[in-house]
Amino acid sequence: MPSSSSLSHPSYISPIPTMLTAPNITHLVPSKLDSTNYLLWKSQFVSVLIRHDLLGYVDGSLPCPPKFLLNNLGNPLSNPQFVAWIRTDQCLHSWITATLTKDISQEIHDLPSSHDVWVSLERRFIDQSVAHKLQLNQQLQTLKKGIQSMKIFRRKLNELADSLATIGSSASSKDLIIYALPALPSEYESFVTTITHANTIKSFEDLKSKLLHQEQRILLLHQHDPKPSTTLVAATNTGFGQRGLGCGLP
Repeated sequence: MPSSSSLSHPSYISPIPTMLTAPNITHLVPSKLDSTNYLLWKSQFVSVLIRHDLLGYVDGSLPCPPKFLLNNLGNPLSNPQFVAWIRTDQCLHSWITATLTKDISQEIHDLPSSHDVWVSLERRFIDQSVAHKLQLNQQLQTLKKGIQSMKIFRRKLNELADSLATIGSSASSKDLIIYALPALPSEYESFVTTITHANTIKSFEDLKSKLLHQEQRILLLHQHDPKPSTTLVAATNTGFGQRGLGCGLP
């Protein structure tokens, strides 16, 4: 941290707020940082920082001004921007601490600036969060319905989607449709073909209701037809018709 500078040094004419009104940070950043949700926590906190023009403090782009300035006679004078910067930075330090779980807060309490805390948290969690995100995406891509019920299959899809949202990486409705259709067994083949070549299913919620309906039709056919594989194709095409129930995928 520089200790002195020329009184007219232009590099310290910076947008440091002279007064900071602290919001109730736990309302603006409702997710307390733990070992599983760094990306979500960071996205919420960055939004608050940008809204208050404070991101430069934590990312290092608005460094601390010198503590003293030199007047024309070379005598040191207290720099009011230094005092304002320290006040704001320590307020941000307390904001960050207030949004951490107790265990994590204890690990960073002795770090002097909000930037030091921010960098420490990023170093600790970013690799872990990215690995978790990749793992969840892999589970979505390899998920299969198999012989489990449609309700269980839908619940697993929802749980994986919710887990992605928890770490700040939500899967879109279109993504979930793309993951769900290849996961269906061969007896849904005609159903999938009809959907992917039409354009009436607009959301994952819409698809889920269609999947439950199709499961009921398949179960009914299994109960009454000794050769369900032949009838299933005809029933699926008849049930959804030439109009189709597609999701509009490219």
